Amino acid sequence: MKCEDARYLFDLAIDGTLDSGRANGLAKHLEDCERCTREYELLCRVDHALDSLRVERAPAWLTEAVMKSIARRRALERVTRITAPLIAAASIGFCVLRPMLDTAFQMVAGMFDSAVSGLSRSCRQMAHVLGGKEAAVLERAPDLSNESVAAVVAAGAVAAFLIVEAVRLWRQLALAWCRTRH
Repeated sequence: MKCEDARYLFDLAIDGTLDSGRANGLAKHLEDCERCTREYELLCRVDHALDSLRVERAPAWLTEAVMKSIARRRALERVTRITAPLIAAASIGFCVLRPMLDTAFQMVAGMFDSAVSGLSRSCRQMAHVLGGKEAAVLERAPDLSNESVAAVVAAGAVAAFLIVEAVRLWRQLALAWCRTRH
């Protein structure tokens, strides 16, 4: 038997799981090889020392802390498993909806600008028709075609549209996710 083969059998011999044929071959090799004999005896002493060690229980606080940590990690993994696909779907949905939102913003801004211009013209015309104090008040009315006012109102309309679309998208994603889980 070669030394390499003998070393492979050391653990089996120490554990008592070596069959008699290979055990006899190992014993013969150990009689002839001083180096393997020293290594085998050292392993036997280490195994005996490990067997004689006293096993200590972990303190209760440590066990509790480890179990809480595992529970937190599992909860985080569950939340991540649920939210990651939803966030990805919402991101994709936003990319798909973005051109529609740009178009909606332009439409709302155009409609608002037209409505404000018409209202401003109507105020000026009423001022000319009424005359007197009422006319002075209407003449002092600010020019409502100011682009910043239109932009604020249009942004509000687009924000409302976005909220409605986001809620609709989240509802669809949640329903799809529930269908895949059941």
